[in-house]
Amino acid sequence: MELTLKKIREIKMDTDPYYSDLFNLLKNQMYDIGAVESIEKIRASVKNALKPESRAKFFLLYETDQKPIGLMFFNICSGIESGGDYIWLNEIQIIKSHRGLGNGKYFLQFLINWAKKNEIKYISTMTSPQNFHSRNLFKSRGFDVSNSKWMELTI
Repeated sequence: MELTLKKIREIKMDTDPYYSDLFNLLKNQMYDIGAVESIEKIRASVKNALKPESRAKFFLLYETDQKPIGLMFFNICSGIESGGDYIWLNEIQIIKSHRGLGNGKYFLQFLINWAKKNEIKYISTMTSPQNFHSRNLFKSRGFDVSNSKWMELTI
């Protein structure tokens, strides 16, 4: 399969005509990574991220105008160390049938270019040390993929 023309769309609200594409890709991503949640919880989380005061962003990657092949979800945060805004990349996903074809690199490069255009200071994300495909993708775009420890507390 060769690369074809791509289109990237930002989804800004749940009334967007492409919202169902976003929701379906996100639902599939949660199943793929073993974070199976109820449909209602996923819908509520997306609605929360899309509220007007949120600085969360959703982008979809289309191979054609009709077929979504990728999803990106990130938050714009403010940092003291960065001296400005930075991106926390929550999700980047390419559907299985379109992996290994340069689509992830294309989508990640889109994010880097978008960040530069919007004066973002840096991009941060996490992946498992065992997720070699993800680590190689980020490394190919200049990310430091050294081991770091994720710390969390569920409230």
